[in-house]
Amino acid sequence: MSRVILTIPMLWMLLLVPACKDSTDEERIYRVQGTLTVDNRARTYMLNLPPDYHDDDTKTFSLVIALHGAGGSVSQFETDYHFTEKADASNFVVVYPEGVARESVLALRTWNAGTCCDYAMANNIDDVKYIRELLDDLVRHYRINPARVYVTGMSNGGMMAYRLACELSDKVAAIAVVSGTMVMDEPCNPDNAVPILHIHSVLDTTVPYAGGTGLQGYHFAPVDSVLLVWKSINNCPASPDIPVNNDRYTLTGMHALKPVRLKATSRKTVDMHGPVVKSLVTGQIYLPPLFVQMMLSGNSFSVMNDSAPLSATVRFALYST
Repeated sequence: MSRVILTIPMLWMLLLVPACKDSTDEERIYRVQGTLTVDNRARTYMLNLPPDYHDDDTKTFSLVIALHGAGGSVSQFETDYHFTEKADASNFVVVYPEGVARESVLALRTWNAGTCCDYAMANNIDDVKYIRELLDDLVRHYRINPARVYVTGMSNGGMMAYRLACELSDKVAAIAVVSGTMVMDEPCNPDNAVPILHIHSVLDTTVPYAGGTGLQGYHFAPVDSVLLVWKSINNCPASPDIPVNNDRYTLTGMHALKPVRLKATSRKTVDMHGPVVKSLVTGQIYLPPLFVQMMLSGNSFSVMNDSAPLSATVRFALYST
C-alpha cells in the first residue's frame, strides 16, 4: 500500500511538467497579413512563404506578385486559382496585394491600370507606387531574389501587370496575363525587355480578345495590337515560332496577319500613313508600334492593300512606342 502512495506524487509531477518546445517553431511563420501605408492610405496584402523557407538561411526565393481582377480580393484569388498550392509545390514566395476598395456597400476593389478600372482609375490611385514600395519592403525583410520577381494578374489585374511591365521593368523580370489587355494612357517605354505570357479566350466578352467594348462599357485594345507593341519593345524576331497542337491543347487564338496600309482621320484631322496588319481570321486591323500612341473611338479608316482599297469603321486603341 505504501508503494502506491509514494508513486502518486511522482505521477502528478510528471503530469505537471510541460513538454519542452523548440523555440524556433514559434518563429517559423509562413503566412503574413500585412499593411503598408502609401500616400496616406493603408494598403493590404497577404504573403505566403513556401514550406522549406526556414530550412536554409542562405537560400533565396523567387517572388510572384498575384493581382486579382476587378471586384476580387486576396481570398478570392487564392481560392479560385489555387495559387498558394502551386507556390508551395513549386517552392516560390507569393504575395497577394489588394486593390483599393470603392467607397460603397459592395466595396469592390480595382487597380488603376491606366484607362481602367472603376474607383482606382477615377481617383488616380498610384498603384505602381504601391507595388514598388511593397516589393522593396519584401526584398528588404525576406530572402527574395530581386532578379526573379514576376507578376501575374487576372483581368483588371492583368492590365495592371502590363502597366508594371511598362513602368517597373527594372524590378519585374516577366509577367503572365490572363484575360487582360494593356490600357495605358501614355506610351509604354520600359527600360528593359519584359518577357510576356498572355492567356486569353477568343470567346471572352468581358475583355474581348479582338478589342472593343467590354466590362462596364470600358473600351479595350485588341490583344494582337498589344502584343505587336511588346514584340517591338522586346526586339522579337519578325517571324514568331508558332506552337503545334498536341494531345492536350489545340491552337485556336493565333491570328494570321496580312500586311495592308492605313490612313486614319480623326476630328482633329490626324493623318497617319504606314504599314499595318489585318487579321485573316477576324478582319480586325491592327497598328504596329510605329505610330504615336493614342486612343481613337469611332473614327473612319481608309485601308488600302495591293489589290483594292478597303473601308472600315473600327473602334480600338492605337498603340505605339
